[in-house]
Amino acid sequence: MTTTLADWLPAEQGPWHLDFEQWPQAQAQRWRAVLAVGAADRRVLLAERELDGMLLQSVESRLDAPVGWQRCSAEAVTHFLGAGEADFRALSDVEDALAAVEGQAQTDELSALALSEQASPVVRLLNATIYDALQDTASDIHIECTARGAVIRFRVDGVMALVRQVESAQVAEQLVSRLKVMA
Repeated sequence: MTTTLADWLPAEQGPWHLDFEQWPQAQAQRWRAVLAVGAADRRVLLAERELDGMLLQSVESRLDAPVGWQRCSAEAVTHFLGAGEADFRALSDVEDALAAVEGQAQTDELSALALSEQASPVVRLLNATIYDALQDTASDIHIECTARGAVIRFRVDGVMALVRQVESAQVAEQLVSRLKVMA
């Protein structure tokens, strides 16, 4: 049985669509709640649990708009998350964090303790790159260091595609220092 937004939301306030830009896929997965937007910008959070006032307040604050709450089945939430997964780009979530790293004067300490305590934006960039490569079924990930930073490319179906340019030699250095290749 296919689950649709119309199964859970009032048709007269539609048409409804999932919005993973205002409420990113990573947040939706973490909280098991997806954002649906209907006519007149009506927003409803679909979740598998009873109303969570703190989560709802957080989402309303993030969107700077009122948001409704609709409880639905766990299967429906899983289905909606899967619909967003195909378009999810983990690299898009690390853009702001990388901008902050580019302005730092010193590099992060490269120790297991430091990495286990807090994942830096560079670690998140590396993890996001690998995640997106898997999503795209890339056969290769190329990280090419340049004088001004690095270029990240994926090989998909034999074709190299530019994924991202890192415009900081410092970030590129940290990215490569965290990369291990095991054959």
